[in-house]
Amino acid sequence: MIVPADQSAQSSPASPHVATAYFSERLRHLMAGMGVRDLDNGQVRRLTPLRLQRMLQAQAPELPLSQSQFYRYVNGEATPDIAVVYELAILFGVPPTYFIPDRYLPE
Repeated sequence: MIVPADQSAQSSPASPHVATAYFSERLRHLMAGMGVRDLDNGQVRRLTPLRLQRMLQAQAPELPLSQSQFYRYVNGEATPDIAVVYELAILFGVPPTYFIPDRYLPE
């Protein structure tokens, strides 16, 4: 974004791209509907971004995915690359297109 020099200190952060916001919304929806069982005590816990990031790292260790980067995906602050979308789709048992707004899909 380009603004006049006298307004640069007042600029607000840009809104996320519609596809980034949609991805984040869909990911949070899937996370809310899934619990994870603690193998030590059998207790079911909610799926947090940290737990999901760890599950994804175990599934695809070749993905360079830090905790902070994953939190940015969950909160709609960053757009994941296609490899992350693909691995999440496998993990949740949904097609990769689940994370993409219909208007960006071919007819």
